Amino acid sequence: MLTLAYYVPFMPAEALRLCRDPRNEGEVRGLAMSFRPGSHALRKVHKPLRFCPACVMRDVRHEGEAHWRRAHQLDHVSACWEHRLRLSEWDQSENTPRLPHELEVTRSSGSIGDDEAWFASVSKQLLDGSHEASSVRKRSNIYRVRATRLGYSESTSGMVSCITNALQERFGSRLLNSVFGGHDVPCVAATVRRVIGTSAAQSAHPAAHLLCIEVLFGDLGIFFSGVFGTKGNQLWKAQREDAKERSSGISSGQTGIHRAIFMQAVKTYGPSAMQRLSVEHPVCHAWILHNDRRWAASLIRAAEQAQWNSLHPAG
Repeated sequence: MLTLAYYVPFMPAEALRLCRDPRNEGEVRGLAMSFRPGSHALRKVHKPLRFCPACVMRDVRHEGEAHWRRAHQLDHVSACWEHRLRLSEWDQSENTPRLPHELEVTRSSGSIGDDEAWFASVSKQLLDGSHEASSVRKRSNIYRVRATRLGYSESTSGMVSCITNALQERFGSRLLNSVFGGHDVPCVAATVRRVIGTSAAQSAHPAAHLLCIEVLFGDLGIFFSGVFGTKGNQLWKAQREDAKERSSGISSGQTGIHRAIFMQAVKTYGPSAMQRLSVEHPVCHAWILHNDRRWAASLIRAAEQAQWNSLHPAG
């Protein structure tokens, strides 16, 4: 159950209770396996174990031997989050249990892209978190509120389409193929619908949630602060500073005009700025969505945090 923390935030409480029940250990291994070389569970599923040659060499140099790392075994992770190297694999169906330093591969099998490096890092962050189970309806509401604030359609089909487009703009086909089973619109949209849906029976893999959280929130802490009602982390401060820097460097011409209109909307309406903009200034709203969405999202995040701070004063 060493990787259970990776799944917990996207599980209902009842499912988590069953996973933690020792009587269900056999079923739990199918979800979050203990990566002990040669264990029955590992031999049964025949899933290759992954390791980073750079981590292996460092472990041997410092400890005399290397061990399997949980973060390297997560689904769809193909790179080392620390060294940005492609992971090597060992077919653990062999009868003899082995540790990474006992294998022949001693160097990386290839370079990785930015998407793979990002995904390895954010997966490690999720694995190391201490989150509890969450309500699928609460998560769905958080996703939908955020999407609406970004100016996406309020209908489910329109929202799914907008999120799908954002995913295709943000990530390359390799990562999309791995997580969604394809990079075309039907494949991605089908999973996005499960991510933002309210059916526990059709829940999506944590990897799909991570990609959707990235395009909607830009950070795990922001998403979980909404789901669990916490402040999140210090990235809020960095994002507020980033928003200030961006707003102070407005250029002339069309960009400056639309940004000025949007910032006034944020000042007047706070996190609901995009919704109001679509009504009062539809041309500006369309321009922001097409040309300056990431910049607008950073200001909305800052407005949300300011609103949160006003409702929850320190001390």
